[in-house]
Amino acid sequence: MKTVLCILRKCGLGAGLAFLLLGLFPADAFSLEFSDVFLEKPRKELEEKGVSFEAAYTGDMVSVLNGGLYRRTTYIGTLEMTLTLDLGKAGLIPGGKFFVSGNDSHGGNNPTQKYIGDLQLADNLEAPDAVRLYEWWYEQSLWKDKFSVLVGVQGVDSAFAVTEYGDLFINTSFGTPPDFGVNVPVSLFPDVGPVALVRIKPHEQVEFLAGIYDGDPSDGGKNRHGVRYRFSEDQGLMLLFEGAYHQKIRWNNTMEPLPGSVKFGSWLHTQNVDDVLSTDEFGNPLRHRNDYGFYGLIDQMVYREKPGQGPAALFSNLLNMRTPSQNEENEPRGLGVFFQFGGAPDDRNTVDYYFGAGLNYTGLLPRRGKDVFGIAVANAFLSEKLQKSRSLEIEAYDPSDPEAGARPGKLLSQETALETTYRIQLHERFMIQPDYQIIFNPSGEENIKTAHVFILRFEVTY
Repeated sequence: MKTVLCILRKCGLGAGLAFLLLGLFPADAFSLEFSDVFLEKPRKELEEKGVSFEAAYTGDMVSVLNGGLYRRTTYIGTLEMTLTLDLGKAGLIPGGKFFVSGNDSHGGNNPTQKYIGDLQLADNLEAPDAVRLYEWWYEQSLWKDKFSVLVGVQGVDSAFAVTEYGDLFINTSFGTPPDFGVNVPVSLFPDVGPVALVRIKPHEQVEFLAGIYDGDPSDGGKNRHGVRYRFSEDQGLMLLFEGAYHQKIRWNNTMEPLPGSVKFGSWLHTQNVDDVLSTDEFGNPLRHRNDYGFYGLIDQMVYREKPGQGPAALFSNLLNMRTPSQNEENEPRGLGVFFQFGGAPDDRNTVDYYFGAGLNYTGLLPRRGKDVFGIAVANAFLSEKLQKSRSLEIEAYDPSDPEAGARPGKLLSQETALETTYRIQLHERFMIQPDYQIIFNPSGEENIKTAHVFILRFEVTY
């Protein structure tokens, strides 16, 4: 590998291109013996007894190339540690599981607030610098996992509105849709709160979830280290319900079934909220007792490669490369797609409608069966009543008033994020992921130019 890097340097190629070229090498080029470093054997023995420990470090170099608020480059990262106790394997409580995790977020300025100005956070690692206790919970499964109850502290995105193919992307909207992730305080990274969650699975293809979460897990920004939990009427509660159907589709009788899921959910937040436009006779915003909304998503694999077919085989022939090994032929190469949608009342929310969609291709290149290429788009539509409220502000603006400040810009109808990314799995425990996003109309603000953002992510797991 040192020889390869030396050749690249002598050819005058930059570090970014070097990473790209390295991604074209087969995964076994990096198959150094790491079993002693990662303590594979003793860890496997512990896992058989029900004890699992993992650590992961993820770092992002974020560059605003053009547009947004400022052209800047910054670094953010997080170190996460988890411990899982399978009490059934340990011979203590059949179906019982305990989980605890903590993280350290660091790196300085968060790019959305300082440099981009977008509504849908471009980077899902963004968090205030802090060491925090993150999730901890106990789950009890019964009747062969047909019923389970979880209590403790957990993020909404660990259970609800989860899209398998959206997990590849770095923009937060592909994790938790902004129709409730932006509109209300919700239990999400970096601030998660107490939860009681019930899961019912009457059939292997049918699943129902119901959860009650803390209505403001950040406690107004005071829960910096994840150890301060407070319930109050003014913060309210977050209730979610979701139904899922896990289907297998055959396009013809000769092919293997292709897995997929369809999910529909609804949410209710009991915190009182202000109307975005209407006021009472004294000029104070009208108050609404609750906030609510709905969402849905579809995950579906639409194409699975057969050995010797697909883009990887085509590239091999064009480039006269060695055909993939048998092990790589057995990788689940193919194309998957996902769709997201959701809505919320426009009289009390910033985002009243959301639509997202994307596709992933696993094993696009020869001898790179675990790499994933993806492209996706997220559209957050801003409340029409909120836009009207901004128009009224502009009409009332008086430039002669010394306290008026800068003239507010027009609020546009939507923010759109277009993301393309490629995850290079260099080793089972190490990956790099170049990512490029174009964010049109950041926050819907007329005065913020379209932002071009490049992110280089790396992740090491232990």
